[in-house]
Amino acid sequence: MRPSSRRPWPKAIGTGHLDFHSAPDAACRIAGTFVIARDRLVGYQELRGWTSVMFMTRADDDVQGWVRSERLKVTGTLGPTAP
Repeated sequence: MRPSSRRPWPKAIGTGHLDFHSAPDAACRIAGTFVIARDRLVGYQELRGWTSVMFMTRADDDVQGWVRSERLKVTGTLGPTAP
């Protein structure tokens, strides 16, 4: 059986900016790169309280980085369904 290629589809929760980081470490914040509550992201990997994510901007640019997992709420999944 093939592993699922579906990805978690979380949204940002809480107040204030949810900053992106270049690594799962508070010292690695990417200045000026953030999402706000209710923005949807694609989740990839979770590691020690951080989740690797991708966000599509309104200009169709993708932004990738790490965010604090506690600021995400998974509301579904994305990707192909099994036949």
